[in-house]
Amino acid sequence: MKYEIPLSSTTYVTLSAGYTDLLIKDEFKHLGFVTNTGAIPLKGGIKYYVDNGFFIEGQVGAAFITGGGSTLIAYSPGVGYSFDGGFEAGVRYEGWAQEGSIGQVGLRLAYRFK
Repeated sequence: MKYEIPLSSTTYVTLSAGYTDLLIKDEFKHLGFVTNTGAIPLKGGIKYYVDNGFFIEGQVGAAFITGGGSTLIAYSPGVGYSFDGGFEAGVRYEGWAQEGSIGQVGLRLAYRFK
């Protein structure tokens, strides 16, 4: 889930929350992960519309590992396009760090309610 607060016609503050379920390789278990781990990332950031519907975005926050695990620093730069009618598509890298890091590339298709 993502919420956007307009600062101007091209710049928005973003707040996002979600749930991620990961299957973890042995080399990442030192971060507090077990074989099948859930995480709740909470992030805030800035979304800037460069031209027409194209945007760049960056967020930072925390990923809370479920089941009594660690809290990791979460960060995610990304780019995308907002279509007329409320649809949006984007790609981003999301990294989580604490004495090492783990990351993923995500594709996003969404409908923006107004």
